[in-house]
Amino acid sequence: MEKETACHRLQISESNTRIQKNSEQVQEDQKEEEEQEEEEEEEISLNLVGIIAMAESILFNVAASLVTKLGSPAITEFQLFWSFHDDLDKLKQTILAMEAVLHDAEKQQSNSHAVKNWISRVKEAFYDVDDLIDEYTYETLRLQVMADGKRWTKEVRKVFSLPRQIEFRFQMSHKIKDIREKLKAIDDDKNQFHLSECMINTRDDELRKRRETSSFICDDDVVGRDGDKKAIIDYLLNTYPNVKENVAVIAIVGMGGLGKTALAQSVYNNEGIRKHFELTLWVCISDDFDVKVIVEKILESATKHKSEILQMDLLQSELRKNIDGKKYLLIMDDVWNEDYEKWVTLKRLLMGGASGSRILITTRHRRVAETFDTTSYYALGELDDKNAWLLFKKMAFGGEEPKKELVDIGKEIVVKLKGLPLAIRTIGRLLYAKKPEHHLWSTFKENELSRVLEQREETQFMLSILELSYNHLPSNLKQCFLYCALFPKDYDIQKDEVIRQWMAHGFVQSTGTIKPNDIGEDYFMELLSRSFFQDVTRNEMGIIIYCKMHDLIHDLACSIVEDEYVSMDVKDKLVTERTRHILILKEFGIKLESLKLLFKAKNLKTLIIDAVNEDCQKVVNLISTQFLCLRTLKVEFCYTNTSKVLPSSIGKLKHLRYLRICQRKLEFLPNSITKLYNLEILILDWCECLQELPRDAKNWMKLRYLSLDRNVNIKFLPDSIAALHNLETLILDGCQCLQELPRDAKNWKKLRYLSLVGNKNIKFLPDSIGALHNLETLILDGCQCLQELPREAKNWMKLRYLSLVRNENIKFLPDFIAALHNLETLILQDCSELRELPKDIKKCVNLKHLNLSGCTNLTHMPKGLGELTSLQTMNLFVLKKDIGCDLSELNRLDKLEGSLTIEGLEVCTFDVLEKSLPLKLGVQELELVWNYSEDQDMNIVLDNECKGGFKWLQPHSNLRTIDICGYPEVRLCDWLSSNTFVHLVSIRLSYCFKLQALPQFDQFPFLKYLTLQSLPNIEYIDNNEYPSSSMFFPSLEELSIVEMLNLKGWWKGETSLESSPNNASFPIAMSRLCKLEIDACPHLASFPWHALLKSLSLHAISSQLLNVVFERTANHCVEECFSTFVSFDKIDDLEFLPEGFFYHFTNLEDLEIKDCKNLQMSSALVQHPINSLVQHPINDVLWKEFRSLRLLYLEAIPKLEYLPNGMQHVTTLERISIISCPNLITLPEWIGDFTSLLDLMIMECPKLTSLPERIHHLPSLQDLHIRDCPKLKERYEREKGEDWPKISHIPYVSIR
Repeated sequence: MEKETACHRLQISESNTRIQKNSEQVQEDQKEEEEQEEEEEEEISLNLVGIIAMAESILFNVAASLVTKLGSPAITEFQLFWSFHDDLDKLKQTILAMEAVLHDAEKQQSNSHAVKNWISRVKEAFYDVDDLIDEYTYETLRLQVMADGKRWTKEVRKVFSLPRQIEFRFQMSHKIKDIREKLKAIDDDKNQFHLSECMINTRDDELRKRRETSSFICDDDVVGRDGDKKAIIDYLLNTYPNVKENVAVIAIVGMGGLGKTALAQSVYNNEGIRKHFELTLWVCISDDFDVKVIVEKILESATKHKSEILQMDLLQSELRKNIDGKKYLLIMDDVWNEDYEKWVTLKRLLMGGASGSRILITTRHRRVAETFDTTSYYALGELDDKNAWLLFKKMAFGGEEPKKELVDIGKEIVVKLKGLPLAIRTIGRLLYAKKPEHHLWSTFKENELSRVLEQREETQFMLSILELSYNHLPSNLKQCFLYCALFPKDYDIQKDEVIRQWMAHGFVQSTGTIKPNDIGEDYFMELLSRSFFQDVTRNEMGIIIYCKMHDLIHDLACSIVEDEYVSMDVKDKLVTERTRHILILKEFGIKLESLKLLFKAKNLKTLIIDAVNEDCQKVVNLISTQFLCLRTLKVEFCYTNTSKVLPSSIGKLKHLRYLRICQRKLEFLPNSITKLYNLEILILDWCECLQELPRDAKNWMKLRYLSLDRNVNIKFLPDSIAALHNLETLILDGCQCLQELPRDAKNWKKLRYLSLVGNKNIKFLPDSIGALHNLETLILDGCQCLQELPREAKNWMKLRYLSLVRNENIKFLPDFIAALHNLETLILQDCSELRELPKDIKKCVNLKHLNLSGCTNLTHMPKGLGELTSLQTMNLFVLKKDIGCDLSELNRLDKLEGSLTIEGLEVCTFDVLEKSLPLKLGVQELELVWNYSEDQDMNIVLDNECKGGFKWLQPHSNLRTIDICGYPEVRLCDWLSSNTFVHLVSIRLSYCFKLQALPQFDQFPFLKYLTLQSLPNIEYIDNNEYPSSSMFFPSLEELSIVEMLNLKGWWKGETSLESSPNNASFPIAMSRLCKLEIDACPHLASFPWHALLKSLSLHAISSQLLNVVFERTANHCVEECFSTFVSFDKIDDLEFLPEGFFYHFTNLEDLEIKDCKNLQMSSALVQHPINSLVQHPINDVLWKEFRSLRLLYLEAIPKLEYLPNGMQHVTTLERISIISCPNLITLPEWIGDFTSLLDLMIMECPKLTSLPERIHHLPSLQDLHIRDCPKLKERYEREKGEDWPKISHIPYVSIR
């Protein structure tokens, strides 16, 4: 092989010699011209000392990047091979000369339109240089790929041939000449600007050090707005007798930067508001008031997914289904519309909400509020001096105590900021980034801030403040910030995605050993801390996923970039030759005609399409032939019938760094895609039909990020993918058919992140995976066939995150886990067969998070676990007699928080408990479990051994949730009281077979959730006599009582007289109760008064209790709940539905009745509150009360012969299921009036002979399921039954 390589090198050398000799004449012909150009170049080099000083400081960063690229190994190799050394060296020297004056430019460009235009020309010239360098790099990579491939074919020989070399050099020479001429033209105009030299030196490592000095991150809490918040909530909850419509409109009015959106968000997330309104919706409107787009956004907020509906009439119908009859709150943020007709068009669609619905808008102008027929509006004012200072102090000092001299200056600055929260945040964070020195702050206040304060107009004042903060950004951060102008207002910017796009454009460069992604993360966090980003969304680990930009910040970015960045959402935007970045959203749509509007942007560098298109093949082909300078291309056609193959022209995008393709029907990638030698990021998510990757994937030598998420048909990865030695991230989530990884994975020496979530067919990882010494994150969730990890993985010394969720075949972890000293997170959730942890896991001294929930077969915890003093979360601790560690080691884990379950407490004797405890745990949720065997004698022995030991288990007073399971004593310990746990929110007691008395639950004022299960010795919830207090459970929201076989009542002294619903003095015990479950409590006969319920489940109880529950429903409680679900099951003595059921559940959506063998639903009788049966001609009226019922489920009701006649009024039904009703003989014709019915299921109804004739009148019916109904099967059998034509129009019919 060495001989062959030497031969190849010799051929290259000989080829170069031939080129040199045969091109001498060409060079001599050009010599005179080049000498003249050299003189011009020297003149330019001298004169351009001041050129770029007028440019934005961003150009300094661009120039530095160009100089770095011109000195890169790839360019050096290119110079040697192509004999371009002199040309590129001159270009480099020119840029170095320009670099010296860049910083002065921004001081003049804001005051002169001519300078601004001149700067634009400089920027265009730099873009051209960058593209030229890129072509050189690409050509070098191409030759390297061919040489490394040892494929000396005819095509390769052609590349190295003399004509090809001369042609390429000729082309490049002309491009260099064009750039020189452009620079000379710029030089001719620059002298009039009188620029001066000034060097700056912003280093990424300094930024990183500054970020490490404080963990403070600007959060989004609202400071100083408590009074405003209360006023807005009062507006929303008030009744307006003069408003005839169900929906009232409220407006928050105030200038930009006052915090209208933040205040509205605070109101929107208020717990009381969430409970009061059945549905809460949020949409951002901004400049374009397009009714169709707004309806789409409202639907997305209601359903939590993007609508695929295109037609407006269908959108209207879907909107009404989601909001009609519901009490909703709709917040429309940042409204500018003053066109009354547009508002009326939208208003008509929103008026179907239930009485009390509200629309809250935020706007800068009172005229807008008047346009929207507001019932009232709230004028938001500035912060008072006290709260303005509190906010500034928080922003500027990061929670640290400030120096007195800085406090004095700070208060002077705050006074000048006019109480505007955004201005205070922005300036505060700007000063936080400076050194905390008196003279620096004083200079800033007297000079820069004073100039801004000269602005009198409010909006201009705020923009000037933001621009001041922008001017203080380092140039690299400016580039990253301005790139976000590409996204529209209120856009959810995905953090990791935007960082990758920054990297693709060279805004983020690696520094030493620090990776670009880490630097990009620092950039993002710095912009966040300076308030350029806000409204962050985090995942369950607290990691930021999304963020947004304030609308004024967005305005600033757009004003700077002008037409260089264009976002197309609803309307066409101006595209010019200067346009370099374009985003096309779904609202705009994408057609071939609209793409042609972009042709002016011939040097486009970013194109992101997230839109619906029926012919993406032509769209992608057009992109890859017209926009050849693209560096970022993102095309998502998830919701369309996309083509099966990408066009081969995709390989022409030689500058491409970032490629994201999402096409569900895509089956193959052309091999030409492997000619994208500059590609760094490749994302092929949701390409569900993709069969394989190209065999020449190794050509992607610069690839760092590869994602194949949800590519369910890929079985194997090409062997060549193992050659991607720059790969840092590999995501193969959801590749369910993937059999194995490449065996030779050791070449992935830079791999840091590997994820294989949901790969069900992978049984083993190759041993070479164990050699990945830079691996930091390994996620193997749901790899259900995975039997073990590599046995040798000691090289994973940098591994910090290891997740093995739902790997049910793993019984033991390899011992090398204990050697992973940098491991911080180990997630073993639902590894149900896992027996034990590595015995030396105590050596993982940096472990912070250990998730063992669902590890049901874990036998014990290894000794020494208490040495893991960095542990912050550990949700399971298992005890076993004479094996592993004991409870005493828990007390060493003083950083533990979150939830913890302690299992196996039955092995703890009194002596052990007394020695090891009391517990000092700071967890907020604690579950204590005693496991019993069926051997009752053993239970008695255990009881005697640990009797009285419970008092030693007292947890921290901050406890919020307590769960006690299998407790072996007769009475709970005294520490379970409000004196100990003031803020207890949830209590669960279960399987405590000897427990005879319950704690006094009403002593916990914040108790929201109470569960009592399998407590056979409990007869009353409260052993006291009948109470006199008016409110016993002020916070209780959910109550579950299950398998309490001997429970008789709530209060021991309650009498039948007091249980009468006519007793007006009877106390309301549960004014906030929303969810009630009572199951298998056959003797329970009473229940306290309670609020209207949102969810009710009554199973295996008496009909007497059912009646009491309805009778004791209060209509005047503090919070109103909307009933969404009711279930009756196994109530054997229930004969008729209670009248109270209809009156108290008027907003019911889901009704389930099962296994009620005596229920006579077909009868016109109902149960009257005074326990008498009434012949009910008004039965129809009762069913009519169900104004929102959507789902009806009837199962095992033997006395059901036909549906109640009153049901004909429930036309909101969408799904009806009738199962195991052996005596049902007919379905009524009025079912044909159920125009909303989508799904009809009939099973095991043998006497039912036919469907209603009017079934063909059901326009919405999509699914008809018939099972085990022999007469129906015979009559409606597909293509054969006599009545098949009557149902053949239904899209999906299943008859068995």
